[in-house]
Amino acid sequence: MKKIIYTLLPLFCGISLVACNDGGNTTASTQPNSPTDTRLSNVGLATKILPLETLNQYPLVAGESLITAESLELTYETLFCQLKTDESDPSKSILLSNDKCQADIAWIASQAGTANFNLNNQPILNNPLSITGVTFESITYTTALPSGAPVTVSGGLILPVLTDTTKIKGVIMYFHGTTFDKSTVGSNYESDGEVRAAAAVFATQGYIVVLPDYVGQGVDWADVHPYVLYPKISVQTALDMLVAVKPIIQTTYNTTQPLKLFSAGYSEGGAYSLWFNSMIQNNPSSLDSFYKLTHSVGMEGAYSASDVTNGFLFKDVAKDITNTYNIQDQGLTNMVKPLLTADALLSYTTYNVNSNYDQVFNMSFFNMTCGTDCKVNSQQVNIQTAFALPDTMIAPQLLFSAESQTANDATYPSGYVDMSASSKNSINSLVSPTLLGSGHKGLMAIMTAADVNLGGLPNGSVSIISLKQDSVVSRNNFDWLLKRYPTQIAANILLPEDNIQVVSPLDGTYHSVDHLNALTYEFLYTVNIFNSY
Repeated sequence: MKKIIYTLLPLFCGISLVACNDGGNTTASTQPNSPTDTRLSNVGLATKILPLETLNQYPLVAGESLITAESLELTYETLFCQLKTDESDPSKSILLSNDKCQADIAWIASQAGTANFNLNNQPILNNPLSITGVTFESITYTTALPSGAPVTVSGGLILPVLTDTTKIKGVIMYFHGTTFDKSTVGSNYESDGEVRAAAAVFATQGYIVVLPDYVGQGVDWADVHPYVLYPKISVQTALDMLVAVKPIIQTTYNTTQPLKLFSAGYSEGGAYSLWFNSMIQNNPSSLDSFYKLTHSVGMEGAYSASDVTNGFLFKDVAKDITNTYNIQDQGLTNMVKPLLTADALLSYTTYNVNSNYDQVFNMSFFNMTCGTDCKVNSQQVNIQTAFALPDTMIAPQLLFSAESQTANDATYPSGYVDMSASSKNSINSLVSPTLLGSGHKGLMAIMTAADVNLGGLPNGSVSIISLKQDSVVSRNNFDWLLKRYPTQIAANILLPEDNIQVVSPLDGTYHSVDHLNALTYEFLYTVNIFNSY
């Protein structure tokens, strides 16, 4: 069974071994990869674009913080085409000759929403502001835990390098997606493809990019991350970071004049980006006067916690004729549900149930009792301990722990057939009877409070982007928000996933873009929206 799970796990790098024929029917490689394949040590979720050895052709130079525009061009080509450059000469790209990549380039270039972005013209390198590169800095600063206690957290700061500093367009507060390794966050350029994508797309187009790690991540590895159920904590962390980086920005660009402030976020960060706008609009004094809130974009965000996310987790979700939740790949949906459950319910138990884990979890799942497959760093741990480990990827062990768990008249899928095709994937088997009974009211109250609230915002304050089918964060979140707040949403963009084909560097199989790869392309729509302000 271990080999079967590892065959699927590369999905969490965004480089699936699972192919989707015509964007839907799930098939898989017939030859499992060896669990010793070093590339599998980089398993992640939602935003881990490619194995690091691919992107590490363009690392930060030791002792320096400058990343050249040429390096960022090659990085983005790698992300866009999901292939490597010529390793014998990293300055020579062989990506763009690939016919599938050329088809993707042509489709993106045909879209007005991307400003007809044409990768063949090397638009990162040949950017309109003549930006020669960017600098990257890791920042530490103080924010507050949900209890109000102060805590030191971290984040990354990306600064465009250009001759005429008056051409800086503004600041983008970027909220990253879910990660199951606390080191693959905004403060770590070397380990996070999402950070590199932000540098390539946003910073080279004239935007300063601020990337908070969040409470419980980065240098704050010991605390439990207040996950999607507590969006206001992550927003406050971002507001505190803006204060911390203000002197650096003012000194770098020799200005005290207010700068336009935008926010963007992907997956977990998608909802935070919209909450960021809402909290500032409803409490203007919360934002330092150096920044002028202008517009926010959410990409693939879980905007509806109490309705869509609650249903996605606690119901059986099927890629069938009706496809109620608009998923694209059954196997991917089945894999992510235990991981999202572990993260969200650990946060809920910590901050609302006094760490009484037996009131929330199926304790067999929580204690990760599946033997060797569930050990982390050769140690037997539980979910709370696993999430507290620094610099450690824990996604495989969480998935192994969920396999075949039985509780509340439900059993979680196991084996190749079940994991890739079963629609019996309710998380009821992973939680306690108490949570499904008397405890569910408390969870629902927290989920309802986490629903994105755009009430009272001026018309056109935010925009949202989603794939038409998404296997990790249901597109239903997009529909829910648009129906509830139609006037507050300026642009609503649904991408047809079949028009973008991504490739696995592990086996060369192509499939329609899904949640794990979509930010590479959605960033282009986002920066074009910001450029209109």
